[in-house]
Amino acid sequence: MDLAKGLATSGVKIASEFWKPQRTLHVSNTPPCFREPGILKGYRLTNQSWFYYAKSIFYIHNETFNIWTHLIAFFILWSTLARYAFIYDFWTDKRSWPILVFCICCLVSTGVSTLAHIWHSKSPNIHYTVFLFDYVGASLYGFGSGILALYTFSDDKTYETVEAPTFILIWFYAWFDCLTMCATKVFLDENSLKRKCSVVGVFILYGFVVTIPVGHRYWTCYYDINCSLTSLNYISVLYLMFVLQGFTFGSHLPELILPGAFDILGQSHQWFHIVSTATQVLQIHTAHFEITHRKSNHGNPDLNFLILATLLLAICQIISLLVIRRFLPTKDKRE
Repeated sequence: MDLAKGLATSGVKIASEFWKPQRTLHVSNTPPCFREPGILKGYRLTNQSWFYYAKSIFYIHNETFNIWTHLIAFFILWSTLARYAFIYDFWTDKRSWPILVFCICCLVSTGVSTLAHIWHSKSPNIHYTVFLFDYVGASLYGFGSGILALYTFSDDKTYETVEAPTFILIWFYAWFDCLTMCATKVFLDENSLKRKCSVVGVFILYGFVVTIPVGHRYWTCYYDINCSLTSLNYISVLYLMFVLQGFTFGSHLPELILPGAFDILGQSHQWFHIVSTATQVLQIHTAHFEITHRKSNHGNPDLNFLILATLLLAICQIISLLVIRRFLPTKDKRE
């Protein structure tokens, strides 16, 4: 009886602690490494228990919707993958393998980013560490996009000409992308113009890399009187979505125009998450469209090779991350 009463009392205490409103901080009382341009209020306390940040998922602060836009995106991507598992046989249909690898990369990227937004406010050390892992996920997404472009979006002639060197370039560029984002995070001020230009520049260069297997289709279609550029509508929209991703990531709009007005809802990073998810779903849909309407079956990917290359890339990125992590600043760079 006493045991049951004790357990009930403990349960009530845990529940009351869980539902107790969390106090947030003004930017002036927040360590510099956690501050975001144009965001003035709603910062979580630092150096709290792990449980504090876990339950903060259900409270209102300036990271709430950053967390939930990624949580919802994870389940959207998972359900999208499940939907196409009924359309394709992922075990035997080689046309579907780039879609499978791309979806895995997106799920890893979204999952890691979700964890980063949940835990990063615990301490400066945790902040840097989780976002370095976030960049591993982001570069894996870039690698998966390159796989789709090479094996599904390219034409026969381009694929036969540049398949091997383009794959190598995509693989090494994804590694370089991760190195750049990790290095600028550690060695440059978080919101400095130099860091923003470096990250956006790497993103733009990624666009050129992905264009290598796709660009020839625009060239041949433009000079072919029997070809309409509308046949490339989905891919053209994807390029516009990539531009919108870069804008929402780097602009810090609208919060820079009206500081404090978008502390909780409407800040640029939340829009970045939404645009990124829409882009990823559209990439999957475009790949399916290419396979079913353009009969994109020229690619000859090997699933074991693609998975092995993805795992090797992730391992190399994590090793690079751990090396760069040794140079984490002992004191905030902006103090």
